[in-house]
Amino acid sequence: KPLREPIAWQGPIVMNTQEELRIAFEEYNNGTFIKHG
Repeated sequence: KPLREPIAWQGPIVMNTQEELRIAFEEYNNGTFIKHG
């Protein structure tokens, strides 16, 4: 079922907004993208 949400995609990372995508890459580069609970 389609979610009908915006998509921001760059390489292997898909988020909902360009800002979320920017933050995801920033976290990836800082080594904090994957958070263990």
